[in-house]
Amino acid sequence: MAHAAEPPTAALKYRSDVIRSARMDWGLNAPVADFAAQLHQESGWNPAARSPVGAQGLAQFMPSTSDWIAGVFPALSSREPYNPGWAIRALVSYDRWLWQRVAVPDGCERMAMTLSAYNGGLGWGEPRP
Repeated sequence: MAHAAEPPTAALKYRSDVIRSARMDWGLNAPVADFAAQLHQESGWNPAARSPVGAQGLAQFMPSTSDWIAGVFPALSSREPYNPGWAIRALVSYDRWLWQRVAVPDGCERMAMTLSAYNGGLGWGEPRP
């Protein structure tokens, strides 16, 4: 019989922030586990993470993406990629923005395309002529 793994200890610190942010943008049935997995993959729950190419914070946004998010989402205008609260809210809001633009009817495939767009841009993964 399979057993569920325990969440990483570092994730527990941000659990309520992820749930709250997800439900604000996505409603009560928000894919909270998807966002938690995304944060785990992006930074290992390290708010001070910085990639070799310059991605910053929990959500590993590039500076240009952080600037774009700050301009598009008024509640995130402070542009603070190293602030865990800002990073979580920005990741959830950006994922929602991408989700609304990915034209895939199946929910699982749509989330997969949303996550691909998060890392590669909105046009990534679309069929090419």
